[in-house]
Amino acid sequence: MIFVSEPPVSGTPDKEVFLYAEFQQSFDGRLDAPWNRKYIGASNQLVVSTSDSDKETVLTLPAGNGTPSYGIYKLFGCTAASPSKMWTVSDTIHVTVSFEFCPADSED
Repeated sequence: MIFVSEPPVSGTPDKEVFLYAEFQQSFDGRLDAPWNRKYIGASNQLVVSTSDSDKETVLTLPAGNGTPSYGIYKLFGCTAASPSKMWTVSDTIHVTVSFEFCPADSED
């Protein structure tokens, strides 16, 4: 199984996986955000790969100021529909998501 940078085309013989994370702001911490449900290369989308993916900013949250501010994400994607070797239960993925939090520039 290999990760690819775009959805597999019809008839792809390899076990290809296209996977991306999409990040959204949530006002209450629930997952009912306005997800794109399609990879469009948006600034809040990040393609998953076998190497480190590094994107400068995927989400900016407002200051809480007494009200919680939530950031949420979901994984979306697709696989090759009919590879030459069928998918099995041992074809699994493991995704590690790590974050770096940086304060936004503030005006004095």
